Parts: sequence; structure tokens; C-alpha cells
Amino acid sequence: MNVCLLIPVYNSTKFLGKLFYHIHLLNPKPDMTFFLENNSKDDTLGYIIRNYKLPYKIIRVFFREDAVKVGTTVYDTIAHVRQLLLTAARQYDPDYAIFLDDDVYPIDTDMISKLTGHGENIVGGTYTRIYPEGIFVASKWGILTDRHKYLLKKQNEVIKPVDMPAITSGGCLCLSRKVIQDRNLDFYPIGDMVASEDYGYCLKARKLGYRIILDNTAKLLHDYIRTTRDEKPWTKKKNKEYVDFRY
Repeated sequence: MNVCLLIPVYNSTKFLGKLFYHIHLLNPKPDMTFFLENNSKDDTLGYIIRNYKLPYKIIRVFFREDAVKVGTTVYDTIAHVRQLLLTAARQYDPDYAIFLDDDVYPIDTDMISKLTGHGENIVGGTYTRIYPEGIFVASKWGILTDRHKYLLKKQNEVIKPVDMPAITSGGCLCLSRKVIQDRNLDFYPIGDMVASEDYGYCLKARKLGYRIILDNTAKLLHDYIRTTRDEKPWTKKKNKEYVDFRY
């Protein structure tokens, strides 16, 4: 079985040491890792080259300073990033591709076996994040046609070994060859989905007849405390307006 990791990185040096430590312990290990780096002002690129010990390729793009302002939504740039990684996976043509964010650490060494072992097309990993309502699993349950009726769950409320949310996050997202090669399913353009790029991807997938599975057996650690200190295109101020984000 051939598996690749898809990792977006942007000013990621502070996360990569711990991330690489856990990836290097994986058993089985990924056959290939694709990093997509954009606009980093720190040593992200050099750190990858010096410290990543598995087969990898780096894709580099540069967004104009005001890219967030000229896009349709604040999620357009990350949608572009995920789409380019998805395109790399389509060309590589693995059995499975796993999106893994730089701040989501695979604590269990058998994460790949667990995520791919369900035989499903779209499998999310269970980890928590900060919502306005508090700390909940990075997925939503509920009625697809009304985003205000989505439900959030605490980690101990997620059904084991698998749950079936309406949408899940791209921080740990395992895709089968079938869904990777489905040209009707992309991260970009986001379209008329009132959602982030990863939630929008899941909504599109559901409309195409795919179901979303959430694995609750592979332990993941989301470093959300340090992540929240960084401004992102979708970071909101106290008045609920988006920050003036610039690359």
C-alpha cells in the first residue's frame, strides 16, 4: 500500500521539530511527503531540508501581500494550498493521501494503519480546536442544510471507534485513491459554500454521495494554544471583523 502525507507549511519552524519527531516514528511510514510552503519569513524551508529524514518533495508558491483582500473569501489562499497538494497527490497516485497540518501531531505510531484500515474514502482524525463556544472536536454534526444547526462534541463524546459527522477538518484528513482522483471534488474554488475550505470540501463530498467518517482510535495532539497566537486570514477581532491579514 502506497501512502503519502500532504503538509501545508507557513512560518512553521516552531511546530516542525515535534511534528517530524512523531512522523519519523510512524510504522508504517509514509512513502512520500509533499510539503507546500508559501511566504514563510522564518526558517521553515531550511528546517525541512535539514531535518526531514523520509522521502519528500517541496512545492513553493508565493501569494501577493494582499491576496486575502482580493480573494472571494478569507479561505481562498488556504484553499489554493490544499488544492495544489491534492493535485500533487493526483499525480503521485497513491492508495491513500493524508492531509496533516503542521500543528497536528500523530501521537500513535500506527496512525496510517488506523486511518486507512477502515476502507473508507474520507476519514478524519479526531483532535480538538478552539471554537467561540469553547474547546471541541474539529468536526461538526447536524443538519447539512442549515449551518446554524450544526452540533459540536467534546472529545469524550465522539463515538468509538468511528463516528459520522456532517463535516470534518483538514488538519488530519485521509483520502482514498477514488476520492483523490475524483475531478468533481476539489478544495478550490470554494464556490458558494458558506464554510472554510476543508468544511466546504466535505459539504461538496456529501453532495456527491461520499460519507464522512471520523476515526477516534488514532491519538492526535493539536497544538492549538500556540496556533491561536498567530494571526491567520480568518482570525477575527473582538468586533467579529477579520483582521487585516497580509502576507
